[in-house]
Amino acid sequence: MASTEIHDITDYNYSGSKLKYFCHNWISGYFPEPERERTGFCMFSLTFQCKYQSKHVQPVFENPTPDKPAILEELTAEQCEDGVAVTLTVNGTTFSFVCDVINSSLKRYEGKSYRNIYDESIVPEISEEWFESEDSVTLADDLIMVRRHYCRKWFNAEGKMTGAHTYGKYRLLKNGAEVCSWVNVDDQAMPNGALIQHSNGRRYIGFHVDLYGISYVDPDSGEVYHYVPEGYSHDYRIECGESFIITNVHYDAASDLVAYGGCYWAGPDEVFAGDLRDPLHYDPHLVRLADIVEEMIGEEDEVDDINFVRWEPDALIVKMNKQEYVIPKRKLRSPF
Repeated sequence: MASTEIHDITDYNYSGSKLKYFCHNWISGYFPEPERERTGFCMFSLTFQCKYQSKHVQPVFENPTPDKPAILEELTAEQCEDGVAVTLTVNGTTFSFVCDVINSSLKRYEGKSYRNIYDESIVPEISEEWFESEDSVTLADDLIMVRRHYCRKWFNAEGKMTGAHTYGKYRLLKNGAEVCSWVNVDDQAMPNGALIQHSNGRRYIGFHVDLYGISYVDPDSGEVYHYVPEGYSHDYRIECGESFIITNVHYDAASDLVAYGGCYWAGPDEVFAGDLRDPLHYDPHLVRLADIVEEMIGEEDEVDDINFVRWEPDALIVKMNKQEYVIPKRKLRSPF
């Protein structure tokens, strides 16, 4: 969420919005259709915050129930000497209060978007002052990947580090000559250099240009395909939402399926699978293995920490809590 200016409230008509959440100090819901058409936003979230030791009392709302949906009938916000004066009416009940800060998030869609947001024209400026190390990986007798690792750090007035961000500059060399180069704008996750011997007789290397998505290059032709998903719904001021982070690649030449190991941010290990018949134009829709395992063992059991084990002729084997599960290949192609 972003700290909200008053115009983030006054520029939009919230009247008639159906609330999805109306609890504690947070409201979230769906703009009415006319406002969706006018602005392009379908959802919003607003949090009314009182800072630590604030003289204001943080509002507490009651979450709607299926038999009593909450409709936001009116919302106003005005800057005042003490903070932000807010008045909102829900289902005929009016709440008036003063808070210190309103945090907002305006979203253009709900759920997950697979739209490819990679833009080759956007190249970050990376200072050589951030350079930390250089290393290389031999992928094959004729292929070497060279990485220059950068880390930008922020410090406060006392000299204490308050944040850091990593970048990577990569070069793929074939017999000493450069095939291609790329920049990873969030250089935290492998696989940079996942070599695949494809059933079509060609070789492909999987790598990251962002934390999310995966790109492939044919090292023999130099052809490259980049993919970064738009991800789950997010505030319009942020480039993309959260997506699955791929950390390892397991290709099966017998079926042209691929299993990706990885996780969501700070989450447990997961495995997703999908079609990889054409790495340079692949379908980004993936099947979540945790959903399949959950069906196998029953919904009452928590599905957590799933890891790739191996491919077999007709199945993918994954492991959870030291127990192996056999997933038929026919379940691993996305229906989308």
